[in-house]
Amino acid sequence: MQRQELHEAYLGSDYVVTTPVGTVTLRADGPPVGDPAAVALVTGRRVTVVTAWNPRSIMQSVVANRAANARLGRDLRARRWQWWEAVGRERTNSADAKSDAWAEDSYAVVDTDPDAVRQLAHIYGQNAVLLWDGECGSIVWCDA
Repeated sequence: MQRQELHEAYLGSDYVVTTPVGTVTLRADGPPVGDPAAVALVTGRRVTVVTAWNPRSIMQSVVANRAANARLGRDLRARRWQWWEAVGRERTNSADAKSDAWAEDSYAVVDTDPDAVRQLAHIYGQNAVLLWDGECGSIVWCDA
């Protein structure tokens, strides 16, 4: 995929974050939606969503992806960064939901310098991360 195609795919994705108080969906093209307490928790906070799945957007096996994401989780813990579990997924509506829709286990890193998270994502071969600045989301490229 070319960069523009990737950018459009990332913009059209949901980033579903499981916070301690509920689930919230972050998007690069709209406000957060979900449990009111979870929406309130991310409002005004910086959250960077990162994964180790499918480096450089090259499909890997589920086993390889889970192993890479486990390594990323260990790196996050070693840095003592606060994070919540998340899933980046293809946006679907209930009328056309597909069982084979794209989804990647992820981490929502909270209140941490997004450049540091982006640099770690780059080490794991990621093209971009979702940066939630407390009010809106944006796609931040890891090679920038």
